[in-house]
Amino acid sequence: MKYIVKHHLIAVILSSISISTFGQEVKKFYYKTGQLKSEITLDKTGLMTKYLSWDIFGNLLTAKEYATDYKLYPQKDFSKIKWTSLVNGVSISKFNDVDTNLIVSDTTLVTLNYQCYFSNGQMLDNSFERNCPLTVRLDKMVRGFTEGVKQMQPGETA
Repeated sequence: MKYIVKHHLIAVILSSISISTFGQEVKKFYYKTGQLKSEITLDKTGLMTKYLSWDIFGNLLTAKEYATDYKLYPQKDFSKIKWTSLVNGVSISKFNDVDTNLIVSDTTLVTLNYQCYFSNGQMLDNSFERNCPLTVRLDKMVRGFTEGVKQMQPGETA
């Protein structure tokens, strides 16, 4: 999902139309020839709920609806957590420390479980619940995620 959105954010510069209906926003992207390329539906919080894409001939390539299970997750009160500021507005809070000499760089391949929250405390995603840890090179993730994980050591919880 993240790579699809990144790809289409580039297309926004070329041509797009945005339509809002019933608390949802539909963004349409077009090929240079004017043919509809893709359509993304965002809910009122800005999360993608639907993605459609077509080839240059108008044949439907992708039709995917994304779950909004995050709305059922409990909220967390972040006001009681001590945060350490990093760069570019990224903050981290470590719950346990592990002392090792491992250096994590932008290109390090990591495997980790995570919980993602909106700033208001509403949980967005939880890999623990799905029992599905993420394995990814850090430079393939959003900048804030990369900066936070680079401050951690194997076995730490932050």
